[in-house]
Amino acid sequence: ELDRETTGRGPVREASRKTIDTLRYRQSGGPLVTSEALSMMLGNAHADALLQFDMKNEMDEIGAAGVAHLAEHFSSMAQRIIVSGGSLALINALGDSIPGLRRGIDPTDRLVETWQAHGLMAMEQQLNDEITAAQVPEMVYLSWELILAAAEEGLDLIDSCHSVGCAV
Repeated sequence: ELDRETTGRGPVREASRKTIDTLRYRQSGGPLVTSEALSMMLGNAHADALLQFDMKNEMDEIGAAGVAHLAEHFSSMAQRIIVSGGSLALINALGDSIPGLRRGIDPTDRLVETWQAHGLMAMEQQLNDEITAAQVPEMVYLSWELILAAAEEGLDLIDSCHSVGCAV
């Protein structure tokens, strides 16, 4: 939704390019940074720069057209980007569309729900399933609260991730 952080209204996918170009960020008043502008900036950035896309949306919100749009603008610099978020479907779709794209996942909400509903061992199994899936993430984003709460119960989530080669 544009209303959350910009001067616009409604879903981003329903806004025209012309409308997007006129919007401003609510907090800073600055213009929006489009994928076209961002790809140009990254192209001019230091060779070791890494751009993290923290995708807050689900795959059905971005859609195939959104994935194709991102692939069009970022395929040539895939190794300089890590895409992460809570939607495994979206992260995997982007990874499939942009060869070499680095991937991260943020399973915190799913893990907390599993722990509350099914217990600590079920949460550990879910994390293991997600970090050893066919498309292994490079980075796993976990809230510090979850890490500490699990540690108090004897589960080292960081070690679980490190044991399969994922950074936390």
